[in-house]
Amino acid sequence: MHTSIPSVFAALMLLGGCAGAALAQDADYRTVTVSNTQVARLGAHGPARDKDCALRTPPVVRVIDAPRSGQLQIRSAKIKLSATASCPAIEAPVQAVLFRAKPNFTGQDKVSYSVTGASGRQVTHTIQIVVKAGGPSPMRPSRDRETAI
Repeated sequence: MHTSIPSVFAALMLLGGCAGAALAQDADYRTVTVSNTQVARLGAHGPARDKDCALRTPPVVRVIDAPRSGQLQIRSAKIKLSATASCPAIEAPVQAVLFRAKPNFTGQDKVSYSVTGASGRQVTHTIQIVVKAGGPSPMRPSRDRETAI
């Protein structure tokens, strides 16, 4: 059987495209704007619920690349999960990811951290941070940044 080079190349490109799409599901790239006078919450990551409504083991958050012009902190906290059709409301532990810029710093910074759930699924978060002078800081990101894995 003879396979042409273009056919092999096309198959590799197809496989590479599928692998790239799968990897994209396990990565979060975004840009946030924060104040240099306040602490900004970049994310809150907690355990998912099992079918019987019990909480799974909390995820592990690990810093990959720390910011150069500020501090990144991982703190334990609790949030209230809303009731669903099959589960009651419950308080759950989360790992909150917080950023504070150095005093008087304005400009850009970048952080990267990973979140690994009990199932072994890992999501890498890479965040470009735009630090502005004074003013309010978004303490609560959009709900899609509160992950349960």
